[in-house]
Amino acid sequence: VDKSLVVADVLGPEPRYRLLESSRQYAREKLAERGKDVIAAHHHSHALAYLEVAEWLERAWDTTPDRAWSALAEVELDNCRAALDWTFGGQGDVVIGQRLASAMYWVWITFACVEGRRWLRMAFELIDERTPTDVVTKVELAEGVIALWIGEYKAALASGTRASIGYRELGDRVGTDRAQCLVGRSLVFLGNIVEGEALLLELLEPARARGNHSLIGYILDSIGLARSQGGDAAGARRYYAEALAVF
Repeated sequence: VDKSLVVADVLGPEPRYRLLESSRQYAREKLAERGKDVIAAHHHSHALAYLEVAEWLERAWDTTPDRAWSALAEVELDNCRAALDWTFGGQGDVVIGQRLASAMYWVWITFACVEGRRWLRMAFELIDERTPTDVVTKVELAEGVIALWIGEYKAALASGTRASIGYRELGDRVGTDRAQCLVGRSLVFLGNIVEGEALLLELLEPARARGNHSLIGYILDSIGLARSQGGDAAGARRYYAEALAVF
């Protein structure tokens, strides 16, 4: 920093460091001289590091106020993009890319929904018989959440249904609940209000028992949506008010 080879940004919540473009280009040239294996090892380490960041951001979504979470997530976007470019670029680790793209679904919704859909489509197209079941299921869930967000309700329902089956097979209760909530909300938007609300009501008490406040709020909001779509304004207000208090 003292020699201006590295630039320090101390204005954010924690110090961050970056290279000047001339320094970055020089470093890349020196790295290239070390050979393809060394370059691949660095890319692999970088992708793993940002998979950890993305998974942390996914967990933090449930417990961190929106503005604070957004500030933490936004500064990591370009590093995550670079990791995805490598993992899906033909020479990278596809499974890391699939895990990364799907762990970022809240990030995509917040900052770049259409871009996120593109990365998830790439992740989905690269699924084969070697892809772990938990990775396939998470890609399905992320794809469904993005589809719901951009108004493709049939696609959201199909992805949510497959994700729900996958999470049940994995014995993942929280994942199952998230997928089922996606299914219920998609049904409501598609006009199957009674079926959708019934499914959402089934999820509510178990979610309360586990104390996942973000999921509880989302389920309450979804039931409020169902009541509103069904013409029950008073019922909708009641559920929306409870969801608002949780959020």
